[in-house]
Amino acid sequence: MSRAIVVNVCARVVRSWSTSAAFEFNSRRTDASSSRVSRTLINIKREPLDFVVTVRQAVETVRPLVDARGHHLSVTLPPTPLRVNGDPDRLTQVVVNLLENAVKYTPPGGEIGIALERRGKEAVLSVRDSGVGIAEKNLNRIFDLFVKGDTSRSHDDSGLGLGLSIVRGVLELHGGHIEARSAGLGKGSEFIARIPAVEENGREPRRSDETSDTHETTAARPKRVLIVDDHEEIIRSITRLARSWGHRVEVARDGPSALEIAERFRPEVAILDIGLPGMDGYELARHLRESFPPDRLRLIAMTGYGDSEVQDSCRAAGFDTCMVKPGDIGELMTNLARDLPSPGTAATTLPTTA
Repeated sequence: MSRAIVVNVCARVVRSWSTSAAFEFNSRRTDASSSRVSRTLINIKREPLDFVVTVRQAVETVRPLVDARGHHLSVTLPPTPLRVNGDPDRLTQVVVNLLENAVKYTPPGGEIGIALERRGKEAVLSVRDSGVGIAEKNLNRIFDLFVKGDTSRSHDDSGLGLGLSIVRGVLELHGGHIEARSAGLGKGSEFIARIPAVEENGREPRRSDETSDTHETTAARPKRVLIVDDHEEIIRSITRLARSWGHRVEVARDGPSALEIAERFRPEVAILDIGLPGMDGYELARHLRESFPPDRLRLIAMTGYGDSEVQDSCRAAGFDTCMVKPGDIGELMTNLARDLPSPGTAATTLPTTA
């Protein structure tokens, strides 16, 4: 995939990211899996750049949205360059995403502020708003995939929480991290992102856990992925996320349409919502298995329940994997990246994520 195509895909992906989510958070999920897989499947191209310019460009990108909502935006940038070693496109995504979230979750006429400064050996970016705020117990959870608790940022179910999870992964690839702060629901929020700044000698401070100067990795082989769900935001968000990883994607909103698309598209991976209207995910899986054995199609079930009865039903219908909502971004990336088994060696167990 050429760099121009990657940049265009990434630009489309960032516009779909949001901090809200469609599913209830499962506290048993750890950050380790997500971070580890993100480091494997998200490629970055690091180069010396002025982070001030990156932030200024991101602000101009989002300004029409700010104006449309009647917000007041304050911008505080250092008067001199603040240099970092980073991927300009990925870092632009990070800043745009944080600003778009502030715009979305602040009632019209609100206050939004973005500030960039150097603190010691770090470039520190802060995006704050006077919006709906975040419950204290969700301040760490909000960076996980498919988060939904009593945070009011999920009140309209208009996104999947993919954005902040990816933002965290991108920042970690740059040797940085992000944290969320809020005094509570209705009291606004602040997101603080930190990445290493370039020292006076032009070198980036070396982290104690760093074993290589590059984080660029080889992406998984692109797959043909079929997503079947009747929830528009789920379709839109996962589609753009999968495409950002290089996969080809087709979508369907019901079982009959999915079967028609499958005959033409010949998917290698299919993600099926169990709760589809009419023909449910179980029935759809059985029909797909009639034409696509396990060595030609990996079937992934998305369900809100992970009890033994559901697992037995998924296994009987021909699913290879059952992802229990909430999903995990690392698990999703892994399932899409995993190669199909050789003929006659298909797995006989049903991996389950909860």
